[in-house]
Formats: sequence, C-alpha cells, structure tokens
Amino acid sequence: SNVPVSSHNLTFTEIRTGSASRASSLQPTTCPPQKHASCEASNISYLQVLRFSHGEPWGHVSDRDTFDWNSFVLTSAGFLGSSQYLLTYNLEVNTSYGPWRECDYNAATNKSVCTELPAHLAGLVSRVSSEALSGKPGVLGDYGQCEANDVVGSWVLFPHQGKCGAGQSIGDQGCTWKLMSWKVFEVKAVFKTFEAKFGIDIFSPSFAAWLTGSETAPFRGFQQKVQAAMMDTPAVHASA
Repeated sequence: SNVPVSSHNLTFTEIRTGSASRASSLQPTTCPPQKHASCEASNISYLQVLRFSHGEPWGHVSDRDTFDWNSFVLTSAGFLGSSQYLLTYNLEVNTSYGPWRECDYNAATNKSVCTELPAHLAGLVSRVSSEALSGKPGVLGDYGQCEANDVVGSWVLFPHQGKCGAGQSIGDQGCTWKLMSWKVFEVKAVFKTFEAKFGIDIFSPSFAAWLTGSETAPFRGFQQKVQAAMMDTPAVHASA
C-alpha cells in the first residue's frame, strides 16, 4: 500500500476562529472537470512491471499498484528501503490505457479499495507518469496516461474488471490484460548480488552521488545492472 508514504502529520499554529479568521472572505476551491477517456492506441503489447511488497498473496496483480523499469529509481526512493520483497510480472496488455485510479489495500477487509471510473472505462489498464510528474497539459489525462514517460517512467494498474480468464485472449469478452508469469525476490538478496557483481552498495550514503554522476534519468545503465543481479538471484516464489 502507498498509504504510509502518502500520509502526513501536519502541525498548525496561530489558529484563528470566528471573525478573526476572515474565513468569510475565502473563495471556495473547485477542481476543473476531468476528462475521462481511453488512449487512442489499441495495440497488444508485452509489458514487464514491478512492485515492492511486505508480503501478500503471490501471483495476483489485480488492483495493485505497479511500476515499469523507467520508474525504478524514482519509485525505489519511497519503497525499496522499507520493503522485504520485489515482485516482477510479465503481462500481455491492450495499450488503449484508461485514466489512473487509486487502489489501496484495506487490511480489515483483506481487499483493495479503488476509486471508480465510468463503466465503459472500468476494465481498461490504468496508466500515469510516476508521481504524475510528467505529461503535457491538455493532452488526454494530463499526467502521462498516453505519453511515453521516458524520463520518470510509468505507474500501471490492472483492474480486476479487465482480467482475461484462463484460455482467453486479449479482447475476449472485453478483457484487456493477461498475466503470463511472475517472480518474487527478496530485496536484500537482490542487492547483495548487485554489490557482489558490481561493487556498489545501493544503501550507502554515497550511492545517490554515484548514480547521478554516472548517468541521467531514467538511469538505464543502473536498470540493466539490477536486471542482471535479479537473473543471478534465486526467486523465493515464482509461477509454474
């Protein structure tokens, strides 16, 4: 869940109430209406995405936040140090992406709770630039729903409404994504292998300076090193 990293403790001082607050002079804040539509492209593509986890039922990706490789460095900043596992998923997807929706795990009900989209978009794979940091104003979605997001990468979410069942192909009964395979790695094991192969400790204070001094975002050289380390690290769980 991204609830912990998105939670804030705010302290207010010099609080004024009543007429001293001048609240009557404040204008209400309204957000502009958001255009909900799908991307024009409607191709079938193969995609590998990742996810940090503290432990969850393995082999399921429905309604769970994931990220692509170009997002690895940015997303790792918030999750790598506090997560026990790193998951990879290989999928076949319809690239007619839909708007982003927020899904958060509810431990009390053991379910993910997601913001709702209009019914005609509910089954589409959701996509946005990482942290909504890139995207041209006025372009559908505004924040990288349909753009390359080459620098900051993308977050991708696969809604349960669009999941292809066993034996189905993309498009059958409107399904939009199909999970092909998955693996689960221990974060510490991956980066122990990484350090042994490349002599770099990513948890050291000097790592950020090394990374930004050697290349620029999205740090593809670093991505390739992580991928190489994962190839040499045994998975703790994997699809058959």
